[in-house]
Amino acid sequence: MKIERLARDGWYPVSPSEMVNLEPGDIIRAGDNPAPKRITSPPNDCGNGRLELKAEPAIPSDAPVAVNLASDAVAEAMDCTCGSMTDFGDGTGILADFAATGNLYSPRLPHEELKAFCEEHIERYRAFFDANRDAVEDGNPPPMEPWWGESR
Repeated sequence: MKIERLARDGWYPVSPSEMVNLEPGDIIRAGDNPAPKRITSPPNDCGNGRLELKAEPAIPSDAPVAVNLASDAVAEAMDCTCGSMTDFGDGTGILADFAATGNLYSPRLPHEELKAFCEEHIERYRAFFDANRDAVEDGNPPPMEPWWGESR
């Protein structure tokens, strides 16, 4: 089964040999299911080449949508992508569509840095919206090609 882990700037594959290194709190998605899960306990070696990963939904279905009202740019970026600002409870957040697609629309950053990121790149969000207006307005936005670099 394909497993991907959420890093600062995107989803990265986790090889079978790396799965033992997943830690509680890591955000993953498995197989063809785009809904992210949060690892809740260390992986359990079941023997016979099997590893058990215990996880829960990373974003509860009744979680409120957090909007940084101090930043029009964050709210506008959310509107331009049909994404929401997800607060991870550790002082970081990300613009993403974790409810349906798993699409990422920003890197995972401390809240003030996310605000500054959206302000700096608001023209990119506007261009994305202009290029994908119908899909965004229908609630089916495509993935955004990340321009914010790589880290693992």
